[in-house]
Amino acid sequence: MILHDQILAHGNTAVKFKAMCEELESYLAAAILAVQNLHNPSKGFRKRVKEFVGTSNITDEIAGHQKQIQGVCFKLKLLAAVDTNSKVNEMHAIMTAPMTPPSQSIHDCPPPSRIFQGRQTILAKMHKFFTPDSGKQLIYVLRGLGGAGKTQIALKFIQESSANFSDLFLLDASTLDTINTGLKNIAMSKSVGDSAQDALTWLQSKHRQWLLFFDNADDPGINLNKFFPLCDHGNIIITSRNPELKVYGEHYPVSDMEEADAIALLLQSATKGSSEENVQIAAKTVKELDFLPLGIAQAGAFISKSEDLNGYLTLYRKNQAKLLKEKPEQSHDQYAWTVYTTWQISFDKLSHLAATLLQLCSFLHYTGISEDMFSHASQYSFPVWLPATKEELQEPLEFLSHFLGPAGEWNSLF
Repeated sequence: MILHDQILAHGNTAVKFKAMCEELESYLAAAILAVQNLHNPSKGFRKRVKEFVGTSNITDEIAGHQKQIQGVCFKLKLLAAVDTNSKVNEMHAIMTAPMTPPSQSIHDCPPPSRIFQGRQTILAKMHKFFTPDSGKQLIYVLRGLGGAGKTQIALKFIQESSANFSDLFLLDASTLDTINTGLKNIAMSKSVGDSAQDALTWLQSKHRQWLLFFDNADDPGINLNKFFPLCDHGNIIITSRNPELKVYGEHYPVSDMEEADAIALLLQSATKGSSEENVQIAAKTVKELDFLPLGIAQAGAFISKSEDLNGYLTLYRKNQAKLLKEKPEQSHDQYAWTVYTTWQISFDKLSHLAATLLQLCSFLHYTGISEDMFSHASQYSFPVWLPATKEELQEPLEFLSHFLGPAGEWNSLF
């Protein structure tokens, strides 16, 4: 059984093992037969005399078989040792060989969502901006709220213009760790090292039209400039919620969709036809969703499941928070968040002061909020006849004090 397992495990060596095992089997059979003849009971005086005379011959025969068996066993051990040593060398070579990148690099950019719609204005601007042989490094920043479609626009542009770039690299720029890991993978895939700096050095030395795509560079605490190759060639696209990144180059504020595109997106994601009645219903729905792509895609997924386009708007107005948290079981892209969680993530990163300001603004109409409102409130003096006291308004007064200078004057820089 052990030999059988070894034969199955040794590939090209199996034929040699099989031949030796067959040879060993024949020698063992002959030896067993000789031993049996030696121990067979003899009958009669004549046979015992014959047996006595032939005993030495049989003994010599058994010794010969024993020598043959020992020879085969030695060859088996030798072959096993040689084969084992060969396998060890093969394993060592595999383990010490440099990593070969797969046929499809992990940095390859995925296609945009299958239900991508519109955005022709921004796409045209990007195509015009990324002209070959510009003689300088080109950086384009797509900035806007989460769920506005920044990543999808970038992926659509890359899909349409991939032939213009020599190499495409997608980096998750959400944290320092993910950026460093992405750059290390570039270095390893190009066999130029195993560190982020190795990748940057390689990009600096390659005077080609490579493209680095920094996706989700939202953390204001990350200095993204340190991850840009220091050279006058190459191309960079950045998507971010952080408006400060516009300092790096050309930038475009990504916000709501055009109405016609929003309607088309809703009907496609809802798997509804574009009849006149459906278009009218969809127009009211996308307006209620402020033409936000992620909200529209979520609504479309819900409508596709419920098959009730006409009733969605009424349901949404009664259950807005719940529906904004609804994560579709089936989706057309890899975006992990709902509208609610996208906004919640941004809100959780705010300072306590900024979060309080937004909470106060939620009580006001979004078109009527001005800095003057808060400036006047900070200078409010309480008349004697007012029953309310400063103690009762201690919390808002304390909040407004953060925006006052040493002399109690309003300071816009705060």
